[in-house]
Amino acid sequence: MAEQLMIDTLGMADKLENSGFARSQAEGLARALGGELSDRLVSQPQFSMTVTDLHGEIGALAAEIRQLRTRINDLETRIEALETRIEALETRIEALEARMDRLEARMDRLEAKLEGEFKAIHTKFWFLYSALGLLLALGLLETFS
Repeated sequence: MAEQLMIDTLGMADKLENSGFARSQAEGLARALGGELSDRLVSQPQFSMTVTDLHGEIGALAAEIRQLRTRINDLETRIEALETRIEALETRIEALEARMDRLEARMDRLEAKLEGEFKAIHTKFWFLYSALGLLLALGLLETFS
């Protein structure tokens, strides 16, 4: 239980009486002020204990702040590492996209070349087919003549 502040109400009443208050008024005022002040003021030991408690709380808060700063620094380091990894991945993706573009262009060239060769073969086939048909037709005409 907290120690109650002791106020010298008798000494306060004597001082009030010496300054011109009637004794009954001085004692009443001293008792009223003494009661109010003792309920609201703290003693030096209570104040010292409160200050000591506050120092302890401040120390605990300072330790928590240091821990939080350490965590923040660790998180910032992790974020920087992740940003570096992301940049590396973006560089690899860009390289792969460029490679894919080159392969698509090569594929387009090969497809065009194949299409040209197919058309050439198709033309040769129709030429040979037409020539064969003509030869057969000429051969048939000679048999009927």
